[in-house]
Amino acid sequence: MDSKPAPYALVAALALTLGAAATAHADVNAPQSFTCTASDGMNAVQLVAIHQPDLALLDFRMPRLNGLQAAQELRRAHPSLRVIIYSEIQGTTLEEECRNHGADGYVSKGRLPDGLLHEIRRLFPDAVL
Repeated sequence: MDSKPAPYALVAALALTLGAAATAHADVNAPQSFTCTASDGMNAVQLVAIHQPDLALLDFRMPRLNGLQAAQELRRAHPSLRVIIYSEIQGTTLEEECRNHGADGYVSKGRLPDGLLHEIRRLFPDAVL
């Protein structure tokens, strides 16, 4: 089985806890590591259109467009994009709501970094992480 490079990702409204977790596990020498950070949900939608990443990590609580709104817009405009929403809020109801708005996965901040890596591996099983 051929392995693929790590997913090319956009991280929106990156919290310090996620930033530390993401950078600790991203190969900074890999050409397809994290590409950019968006300041809010609207900026995330704009940057996805420009950079065409494989994965968007969205904070549930972002200004201008929240994570649900951004995920819904991204799903409509970029059907093949994988979207993971993260939040300090926990619960199966929120996870279900995220999926109903177009997200492929949900991770509570309490499950970082392992939960995030699990979701990325689930969405990109052939990628080298």
